[in-house]
Amino acid sequence: MSRIVYIGVDGGGTKTSLCAADSGGRIFSACEGFGMNYNFVGVKKAAADFLETVGKLSLTEECKIAGIAIGDPSVDDLVPSPMTEEFVACVKTGLHLETQCPVYLKSDAFMALYGMTGGAPGALMISGTGSMGIAVDRRGAIHITGGWGRLTEDEGSGYYIAVNGIKAALRCYDGTGPETVLLEKFRKYFGTDNPRKFIAAYYAGCGSFPEIFGFSKEVGDAAENDREAEKIVHACADILIAGMGALLKKADLSQCTAGIYGSVLLHNTQIRNRFKEGILKKYPDVKIEVPSVKPEMAALKYMFDRERKR
Repeated sequence: MSRIVYIGVDGGGTKTSLCAADSGGRIFSACEGFGMNYNFVGVKKAAADFLETVGKLSLTEECKIAGIAIGDPSVDDLVPSPMTEEFVACVKTGLHLETQCPVYLKSDAFMALYGMTGGAPGALMISGTGSMGIAVDRRGAIHITGGWGRLTEDEGSGYYIAVNGIKAALRCYDGTGPETVLLEKFRKYFGTDNPRKFIAAYYAGCGSFPEIFGFSKEVGDAAENDREAEKIVHACADILIAGMGALLKKADLSQCTAGIYGSVLLHNTQIRNRFKEGILKKYPDVKIEVPSVKPEMAALKYMFDRERKR
């Protein structure tokens, strides 16, 4: 006898979290795996990594997948991409899913927001590996800020903090910028006595994206006592403030719940406090909170709600 299974997914740039539930919504398995942003690694690599992560759920032979909902870091909720269709096709083929088996894809930001509001008006700012803000207005329309990716340093993200920390360290080394402890942190973190060696390693691809992103924590830790690091952290917070302010204005939400999510906003106290202060100064009736529902479970909720309406 088949066991019906639904899979909820929180995709990310550095890691992906999955959970498996039965038809009653009870979670019976969960796991983590590689990031799955196919805008960066390509569709085939992202799909292969995703399929490997699904394998960690250890589903038995009698398990039959009846639906998958993915908070996808590659998806723009306003503009469809042919890469998304290709990714879904790879997933369906790899998991031997029936043609009618639904695969719901929305941005990871949308799924996190849905878990907080259930589709009601609200806004969410994510700052982790990448950064993106999303709001749903009273008409159900979606509004987005940020999420432009690495070509623009993914402003307001951990990647933005890391890259600007690296630049500050190298300017210090060159003598074209102020003294900063970030130079010594750079040397230790990347394991090089001579920063010029970083060029070959970085552009040859030896410095992986997660490794670059990880330097953001070094910058954050230095911000307590180093002016250059502090400026980077404050600039990141100000970008997030501007993004949330633009969302609330676009969606006409002067009174709503505004969520914060992602490793930067959740774990960097300076950024989180500056962000809250900046938003509440202009929007005192906005309630800022951390979503209580995990994004992969929010994806499940979105799928179950959609399935009930079918």
